[in-house]
Amino acid sequence: MRKLIYYPSFDVKSKNWLKFALLYLDEIRPIIPKTGDLFRGSTMQSIIHNTELIKPYRPEDNYEIVQIASNNAMDLFEKILERPGNYIQGYRRNSLLRENVFLSDFTDKSNQNYLLFNEKLSNSFAEYCIERNLAHRNENDFGLYTSKKVSHIYMSFLADEISNKSGLSSVTDHRFYNRIILNKTKEEHLKKKLKIVERTISLIIPEKLENIDINEIIKLRSDSKFNDLRKIYAKEITEYLEKNEQNENNYILNHAEIFDSHNEYIRFALAFLGVAGSVAVALESFTGLVPAIPTAVFSMQKLNDSRKKIRRNRQVEKYFTSLKSLQPHSNL
Repeated sequence: MRKLIYYPSFDVKSKNWLKFALLYLDEIRPIIPKTGDLFRGSTMQSIIHNTELIKPYRPEDNYEIVQIASNNAMDLFEKILERPGNYIQGYRRNSLLRENVFLSDFTDKSNQNYLLFNEKLSNSFAEYCIERNLAHRNENDFGLYTSKKVSHIYMSFLADEISNKSGLSSVTDHRFYNRIILNKTKEEHLKKKLKIVERTISLIIPEKLENIDINEIIKLRSDSKFNDLRKIYAKEITEYLEKNEQNENNYILNHAEIFDSHNEYIRFALAFLGVAGSVAVALESFTGLVPAIPTAVFSMQKLNDSRKKIRRNRQVEKYFTSLKSLQPHSNL
């Protein structure tokens, strides 16, 4: 699976999603400035130290991206502040009271307890937020305290801009409330595909994923042999999902069909017979050699392809065996 930009927070909030990421994804890149390293949780520290799953994206290394995201966010916030009724969802009629309640989620200081680090923001955006009561300064001058809505909207803009420049997809495990405002269609499709794989992998593990100690999964992910098997499985499933339309709402992958060794052995045998038959024709007479050559080449290619698929299926089965070995922690 491709590398993903993760947002809005430093730490992945859903432990189950993080466990799934350890078992399937290649790399996730939370947007963490160097100043923010001191604020990472112990689980994230352990994953960074013991595996290659998490590689922080440093926003201070590309100020142009920060500037563009800041400008885009200012444009949207100005529209929200001027015409909040256009952004209130779920009501047929809006009133001044509803608009004030909606705006309080942005401007009420008591709601501003999410820290946006200075390295993630342009100076003009920081000044704008303070002037418009969208934020106030952190006491240690690490950045701005904003509301959850302001923080999530801004981080979505920043993640989008990083994705545009880097070619990486962005994803969040939060249930994002403002996807209509920010049109997160591509991200929603990716999340649904990941959900398909997450449900499928969860069926392989004997216990529910939430009952497995994350330290056991970190230990498994740190094993280079397991990681090689994981990459093979992830590559095949990613290609399968890209080639085949899925019912993204309730679909579970049919591993028996995707990694069908029985039919592959039959194809291997038929390809082998094709090679043997071509050789027999060639040996029978010199005149049969010319037409037998392309047939033999084609059969050899099929034979080689079948051999590779059988080997791949065996490796995937070993990956499944590793997942089946995960057991709940005795203290859970």
